[in-house]
Amino acid sequence: MSGETKERCARRLPATVFRIVPYLCFLSPLSAQVPNIEPAELSAQAAAVEHSPKLDGTLDDPLWRSAIPITAFRQREPNEAQAATEKTEVRILYTRRAAYFGLHCYDSQPSRIIATELRRDASQELDDHFEILIDASHDRRDAYVFGVNPLGTQVDGLIVEERGSDDETDFDPGWDGVWRSEARITADGWTATVEIPFTTLNFTHSVDALWGINFKRFIRRKNEEDLWRAYRRTFGITSDLYVIYNEGTQFASIAPANPPQVRETRFAVKYTYSFAP
Repeated sequence: MSGETKERCARRLPATVFRIVPYLCFLSPLSAQVPNIEPAELSAQAAAVEHSPKLDGTLDDPLWRSAIPITAFRQREPNEAQAATEKTEVRILYTRRAAYFGLHCYDSQPSRIIATELRRDASQELDDHFEILIDASHDRRDAYVFGVNPLGTQVDGLIVEERGSDDETDFDPGWDGVWRSEARITADGWTATVEIPFTTLNFTHSVDALWGINFKRFIRRKNEEDLWRAYRRTFGITSDLYVIYNEGTQFASIAPANPPQVRETRFAVKYTYSFAP
C-alpha cells in the first residue's frame, strides 16, 4: 500500500481509543502512609465499535472483549485508600451515538449480594449498587450520575457545585436522563450493561471536548465504598476525576448523527446529598 493510500485510509477511520489522563493534586500528609499507585494501574481505554453491544446485563457479547478492563479500585470506606476487598472491572465501548459500560462486580459470596429496590430513582443505599460519574463540562465540580443495582434498577441525577473535602454535595435527583441498563446476579458476583447516549450528556460536535469520569461501587453487607479515583475522604468525589477524551482530531467522528427533538431537562431545585454509607 502506498503512503498516499495509507493516508487516505487513516483519514476515514474513526479514532479507536479514549485516553485517560490524570490530574495532579495536593494530598494531605496521610498520603505518605499509603503506597504509591503505578500510573499503569490507572490507565484506561475505551474501544470504538461499529454497533452497540448486546445490552442484556451480561458481558457475553464478544464486543466487550475489545475493551481493556478498568480495575484498581480502592476503598473510601471503611479503610481509606486500601485495596477493595472485592474485584471490580469496567469496560467502555463507544459508537457514533453512545458510550457503553460493561460492569463486572465480582463477589466472593454472591448469595449475600443485597438487591431489593425496583423503583427508579429511589435510594439504593440499602442495596449493592454501582455509579458512573461523568463530568461532561470538565469543570471538576459538576457531574452526571448514573446508578444501577444488581436488579438493573436505575437512579440518576446531577452533582452540582461539589464542595470537596466535606464530602457533601448539592445533588439534583430531579434530572432524569435517557439511558438503558440491565443487570444480573451471577455465580461470581453481578454484572451490568449500560448505554448512555451522547445526547443525554449534551455532547457536542467538538475536536477538543474533555470529560471527567469516575466509578463508585458500594457493597452493602460490608458498608464498603470503592472508587476508581478520588478515594480519599479529603477530596470530593468529582475533584479528582480523570479526563477522558479522544485521540487527535477524530473526536467529532463519534458525535451523535441524529440528535433527538427532545433534550433532557434539568430542574432547578437542589438537594443536599452525602455519598457516605
